[in-house]
Amino acid sequence: MINISLSSKSLKKLLLLTALTAVFVYVFLSLTRLKAPWPHLLLMAGTYFSIFYGMLADWKKIREIYSYFAITLLTISLCCVFFDATAFVITEHRKAGPRPRQSPSKIDLKALKEKLLGLSSGEMKKLWTETWNEALEYAPWVQFREKPRHGKYVNVHKDGYRIIPGSPENPKHLIFLFGGSTTFGYNVTDNQTFSYYLQAEINKNYPEGCFAVRNYGRAYYYSGSFKFVVGH
Repeated sequence: MINISLSSKSLKKLLLLTALTAVFVYVFLSLTRLKAPWPHLLLMAGTYFSIFYGMLADWKKIREIYSYFAITLLTISLCCVFFDATAFVITEHRKAGPRPRQSPSKIDLKALKEKLLGLSSGEMKKLWTETWNEALEYAPWVQFREKPRHGKYVNVHKDGYRIIPGSPENPKHLIFLFGGSTTFGYNVTDNQTFSYYLQAEINKNYPEGCFAVRNYGRAYYYSGSFKFVVGH
């Protein structure tokens, strides 16, 4: 156990040494945050300067205390490096997980999309063009909304809702859907949105076709956005 009782003169020198070390550490952290290329050299210079300053001190007590804390910090640093390396190995091993039976590079994504959407490559290209090209326009309060457009696969009414094929012309009841891009049906055709299937399912139970669904889904919208839409 080290006896750390010091004279006032020795204590001042120890505080000066500690302050110098703290300054170098602070500068190192600041420069690292800025991603400068030479902070490591500065930290090394400050560390060696502090060690050299402590070794040259002619008071035995300060050298003992300095050595004690230096060894303690070194031990803590080595432990942190060990635990960090161990955690890294474990994390990477868990990320790897079981290997897939088939390499993703061998999966024909193009054919998979064609099978899911029932469209050819050319038709999918046209669908994506109608979906994404000039999809948004300025709107007050909320900055943007879906732009009215008419195409083979994507049709948006001038009032802002996506047109659903087969909607009754004079419905007795309207069902309003609000949501984001999933509700709108990005990358699917008008008759592949869930609003289309909802309307078809309801009117299946009501043959007179008195229900119409209005799909007000809009890309990037959330509940706060629709608060302004409904309120204004």
